[in-house]
Amino acid sequence: PEIPLTPSTPVLPEEAPKVPEVPRVPMRPGEAPRTFDSGIGYFLIIGILSFVVIAFLEKRVKAK
Repeated sequence: PEIPLTPSTPVLPEEAPKVPEVPRVPMRPGEAPRTFDSGIGYFLIIGILSFVVIAFLEKRVKAK
């Protein structure tokens, strides 16, 4: 049983890297827009939070 297992083990690792390599190629060009989108999302979140804080502070000032 050991003899057939030895050839099967190298075949599995050879096939395994080939599968992720295919998605990795399209992911590399997509990484730039992804980081760009995440940066925009981060900026939007900060902008919304700051807007909420400013509105909250304005309400407090008006209440006083």
